[in-house]
Amino acid sequence: MSAKKNMILISLIIGFTFTSIAQPIEISVSGTPTFEPSLIRISEAGNDFTNNTIESSTQSFISISAINFWDRLSKQFGYRVTAYKTDINMHPSLILEIKRGSNRHGHFNKSRIYHGRNWQPVTNTPVYFFSGSAPTYNIPVSYRIRNISVLIPADDFETTVIFTVYEN
Repeated sequence: MSAKKNMILISLIIGFTFTSIAQPIEISVSGTPTFEPSLIRISEAGNDFTNNTIESSTQSFISISAINFWDRLSKQFGYRVTAYKTDINMHPSLILEIKRGSNRHGHFNKSRIYHGRNWQPVTNTPVYFFSGSAPTYNIPVSYRIRNISVLIPADDFETTVIFTVYEN
């Protein structure tokens, strides 16, 4: 092989190496949680709610995939997900919490997901939610609101939850 061909081959190998190091990762969220007010009960007039927590009757689903061709091909990359909220109209006493569902929702069960199985509050500051590896699809996310009370003025409360994915 000539020196010119060797140099081209070395350049291609180095180029592919640098290309595969970058790991752009994409996150998508589908579904909207719904809270059923009929699930909130008052035992007697003048009393507060018997249960001050309500869970959503529907879930959201998170999917995480690689944008990079080599990462999609290898189906192995690490990521971590954070969550935070931006309040549109939310009473400060209400606490929104999230948790994720099962561990495997990936490509041929090669994906692994860690943490996020317990209820955790979502604040206005990004907090770690869970981490994983490999493409992961349709991870169920449940929501609940705590501190519901008749002492909170009636209103339509609204907040937006933002999930961000980072390379591990």
